[in-house]
Amino acid sequence: MQCVAMTRRKTQCKNDAEEGQLVCSSHKGRVNRAKPGSLEPATREAVIEEIKAGAPPLSAGAAVGIGSEDMQMLLDGDEEFAREVENAVLALQARNFKSIAAAAKSDWRAAVWLQDRMGEPVGHRPRTGRPQPVPGGGATEGRIPAADEPDPDYTDDQMGPDGKPL
Repeated sequence: MQCVAMTRRKTQCKNDAEEGQLVCSSHKGRVNRAKPGSLEPATREAVIEEIKAGAPPLSAGAAVGIGSEDMQMLLDGDEEFAREVENAVLALQARNFKSIAAAAKSDWRAAVWLQDRMGEPVGHRPRTGRPQPVPGGGATEGRIPAADEPDPDYTDDQMGPDGKPL
């Protein structure tokens, strides 16, 4: 396969790509000054495939010989490419989410993970175990007293010798 990188003269590199890579040894790790709209279709598709395989966008760019600054420049300046990258990321997230949802049928940890990320159902108690303050809620005015602090919602005659409510 031919290297997908562009030369300094803005022509397609004629060298063969390294095995398993999209760029030749001359272009591997080199920052190619990318301009919006200057990405070759083969390189563009290679970045999208890397993202769909699980790589974050900047890592996907690096895998095909695009430096992180250049990848960011492409994402900022090329709306069509940025949309393709966003769609690839969303497709990856959907695939991963479906995989976790399938695992949730037999693994409680996956089910808890899903519940934590899907939003809290009505009446759900926070996982902290401590009551949460209610604004304007009694004498505490939204503040939860410390464990060793007497509860100001109770008068002295309602408290036991240990300082706890009767």
